[in-house]
Amino acid sequence: MHTVSNTLSNRIKKVTRDNSNFKFQNFKNYISNKYEFEELYKLVKDQNVIDKRTMKKWYSDDTFSVPSRYQILKVCVALSLSIDEAEDFLINGIQSYSFQINDYQEFIYMYAISNSLTYDESAEMVAFFETMLTEDIQFSQSSDTFKLKEIFELHKHDSKENFLKVMIKNMPLFKGYSLSVLNTFKSLMDDIFVYIQQDSEDELKLDLQSTNFDEWKLTTKRNEGETDLQYIERYIHSASRSKKSNVPDKDTLKQISWLAHKAYAAKNKNTNLIKELYSIPPMNLPFDKSLLTDKTLSELLSIGEQKQILVSMKIGLKEAIDGIDEEAIKEYKKKFKSQKQRVHNIQRNDLLPMIHYIATRKYLQQCSDEDTSYNEKAAVKFFEAYANTILDKCQMAHINKAYVMDYILISCFTKDEIYSFADAIEVLQYTYNSF
Repeated sequence: MHTVSNTLSNRIKKVTRDNSNFKFQNFKNYISNKYEFEELYKLVKDQNVIDKRTMKKWYSDDTFSVPSRYQILKVCVALSLSIDEAEDFLINGIQSYSFQINDYQEFIYMYAISNSLTYDESAEMVAFFETMLTEDIQFSQSSDTFKLKEIFELHKHDSKENFLKVMIKNMPLFKGYSLSVLNTFKSLMDDIFVYIQQDSEDELKLDLQSTNFDEWKLTTKRNEGETDLQYIERYIHSASRSKKSNVPDKDTLKQISWLAHKAYAAKNKNTNLIKELYSIPPMNLPFDKSLLTDKTLSELLSIGEQKQILVSMKIGLKEAIDGIDEEAIKEYKKKFKSQKQRVHNIQRNDLLPMIHYIATRKYLQQCSDEDTSYNEKAAVKFFEAYANTILDKCQMAHINKAYVMDYILISCFTKDEIYSFADAIEVLQYTYNSF
């Protein structure tokens, strides 16, 4: 592990020693402040939305247990909470996003909450809507959030039958994810790729200065339409075959080739972004499953396609059940389970490391432009303001040091310098695995 400041190490150690700071324990504190365990279970047990053993884990000091979004939505319906109270559970309780109005299940849960329906009644509505799904349904790939909000406000107190008719009429709008959040995520990715390319190009120029590249350029003209990458690749090919003493060795040429592809490649690689954010793949951390991998990033970016496939499989499963085809049922259940694991809606923890990376770069550039010195408090304030603007757009909770991810990212701002999230992950992994 490379050297980091004692300040960052001590802050990370504090997180590891005090498990109550972890995200997985935040829900325990949240739910405990609202309901005693027996009280909550008594309120929902008749609707059979959650088993007692699972709910007990939410209150346990011995496990890092946080309910799924689906579990929380079922409990909110069973408790007959208001829309605002349910949103608080989602945003502040499990640090997720507000109601996904583009998702037909959540649209129905909103209706159920607004009309004090039981969970069974809402489940029946979901099941009926799903019977109307057909293989040829093509979900909208435009932003329909405001339209769906208008539809909901206009019809939220209709009868169940009329409400479902309105939903069926507008079925293509229920794509199951927020295009606005996805576009925000892609925009953050694009910004990071620009920084990666700039850094790679600067490093490449330094490396080339220590070679005979400038000498080679004097005798080697660019071909018409030749890109920077193609020109450098031609130099590498020439240098690798040269016998001159001032030609770089194979390892140096390999490094130059790698940097050239990062700096000038027409298509950005997701692996470069993952490495830039995390440096090493985190393992054995309480929240490692919430960090992006190359695989989950690819699936997340294709959420529209993944949702469409999932719906098709759901239709196929229903047809197999209706036809009492046991072999087909077994096969569709297997495929459906596998496909469901490929569907990833963008989470708060997906956004925050990218937000931290960009905010850090922007703040340091601002210091350079204004000829001012780095200041820890000013840097944290800049990060929080930038992050909260984006989190507001995504209907997610503001930066809060009580959340483990937020605490770690803020800890990266020390008195003398800013550390990356990758640095923090390395310290946390080393510290956590030492216990």
